[in-house]
Amino acid sequence: MLVTYPDDKLYEKSISAIDNLTIDERKDLSVEMRKACGEVNGFGISAIQIGQPYQILGFVSPEKKDLVWMCDPVIEWMSEIHTSFSEGCLSIPKTMDIPLRTI
Repeated sequence: MLVTYPDDKLYEKSISAIDNLTIDERKDLSVEMRKACGEVNGFGISAIQIGQPYQILGFVSPEKKDLVWMCDPVIEWMSEIHTSFSEGCLSIPKTMDIPLRTI
């Protein structure tokens, strides 16, 4: 079940998935996340969006036609090339924005 704004769970600081969950627990969590994301035709989901404060995210890969999973990601600015497109957030239904993203 998706956690939606203004639920306080969305403000919790997520902790390391690698340090705090076994591989099997991470796999089980990814199954729950895939189900929740699929129920609303989402393109990506983080564990906190189903009320689990772990640093795990999944996003749709056009090449794989499935979710790609990341645990404890470190995101670094790598490009000066930008793009933007309309997108929403599963936890804030019916809200759209056009963020600037690097590619």
